Amino acid sequence: MGPPGTGKTLLAKAVAGEANVPFFSLAGSDFVEMFVGVGASRVRGLFADAQKNAPCIIFIDEIDAIGKSRDTRYGGGNDEREQTLNQLLSEMDGFDSAKGILILAATNRPEILDKALLRPGRFDRRVIVEKPDLKGREDTLKVHSKNVKLDETVDLKEIALATSGAVGSDLANMVNEAAINAVKNKRELVSQKDLFDAVEVVLMGKEKKDRIMSKQERKIVSYHEIGHALIMALQKNSEPVQKITIIPRTMGALGYVMQIPEEEKYLKSEAELRDELVSFLGGRAAEEIVFDTVTTGASNDIERATGIARRMVTMYGMSKKIGLVALETIESEYLDRTSRLICSEAKEAEIDAEVQRMLKDSYKKAKKLLKENRELMDKLAAHLLEKETITGKEFMKIFREYYGEDYKKSSDPADDDDSDDSDDSGNNGKSSGSDGSSSGSSGSSGIFDLRENSDHTDSDDDGSSGSSGSSGSLGSSDSSDSSGSSDDGDSSDSSEDSGEKKKSNFEVIV
Repeated sequence: MGPPGTGKTLLAKAVAGEANVPFFSLAGSDFVEMFVGVGASRVRGLFADAQKNAPCIIFIDEIDAIGKSRDTRYGGGNDEREQTLNQLLSEMDGFDSAKGILILAATNRPEILDKALLRPGRFDRRVIVEKPDLKGREDTLKVHSKNVKLDETVDLKEIALATSGAVGSDLANMVNEAAINAVKNKRELVSQKDLFDAVEVVLMGKEKKDRIMSKQERKIVSYHEIGHALIMALQKNSEPVQKITIIPRTMGALGYVMQIPEEEKYLKSEAELRDELVSFLGGRAAEEIVFDTVTTGASNDIERATGIARRMVTMYGMSKKIGLVALETIESEYLDRTSRLICSEAKEAEIDAEVQRMLKDSYKKAKKLLKENRELMDKLAAHLLEKETITGKEFMKIFREYYGEDYKKSSDPADDDDSDDSDDSGNNGKSSGSDGSSSGSSGSSGIFDLRENSDHTDSDDDGSSGSSGSSGSLGSSDSSDSSGSSDDGDSSDSSEDSGEKKKSNFEVIV
């Protein structure tokens, strides 16, 4: 069991190859029919064939199609599916270990499986196939790039570090995109730049250079992205900025900021999460400071910041007012990680008030930091407006020229007890998120976490981080969260970025 794309089916095939015995592979949906009794008959036929060919392996992919719990909470009451499940339970219960029949199954929805199916004697062992860690991603990239010609600039470890939250299928897609990019540019070897460009294509879509934006809109997007990036540079607990761009993408982003972590992390501190909240709201704060109004470009930023703040209150126990109590539970661990509140209506109102206060404090701090550095923000925005895309090195060069090499980042978190500020992250404008939707993951969560998790955008809901990310500009009204990146784009071409979320899991703020 594990998230989609991690290689559960491939693992079963590898087991079959190593075992060198007959292998029966079926999908759970193969047993499901509209006529009662047909599925059960197919189960009997499968096991009859298996016994004739023993020793052998039976592999049932997506077993949740027939193994769903008979509890009415999970949609029980389907006579055909229940009869098929009963027949499967009966066949598995009657096995003699001497018959040499091994049953494997795969699912990404273990929480809905029938308890009788999971008891010892039927499925004795649960193998969790998680998303790969840094070394796993590097090894996976080596496998997929084995038949691809790479030049001397390629560093797969750096790509692995930038793709926290990515699964094997994502990494295979990125290597393929990099090869396509090299061929389009009439080169025989794939470079490191091709691989980084492929990461952005998978996460954000292709560059849409033919989109015509007015001078004023480009200026707004430029300040929005610089607002994110400058706050990241000023705060102690933010990952370094890798790239800032205001070139629109096909998935709806009008611009974004990409971050790549210096090391892979599995835990996030309260200070890091609070700094993420301030970073997410930096784009909206820059718009209000410079243009004395706000746009719809920050909608995804607000959505993801709200998700982080809510989890801090309901799951991480990081609110002094609410205290150390679990008020929310995750229902779908490996898919969309949907959550459900487990508290009274009165407590829900307290949660909403506390989340709103945390966001208000973070917005107040974002505006304070940007007002204190208005001259530097103007200089950076003008440079980005001229170049359209700048690297993290260019950004930090201008930053250090202004502050000097010995600048120390601020380590003061937003004061969580200050509930009296007049500035509100949602004031003066429509819901943020410019015409389009933003996609990507926030903070230290992987790019690809965005897809699966809203906050999938920030890191996995358990707080793991270490992904590359971007924070960023205006995006479409649809938001997605893998992977990874938060961006602002036009609704006309908005589409889900996938991760989030997916989730992704690097960070992109838009």
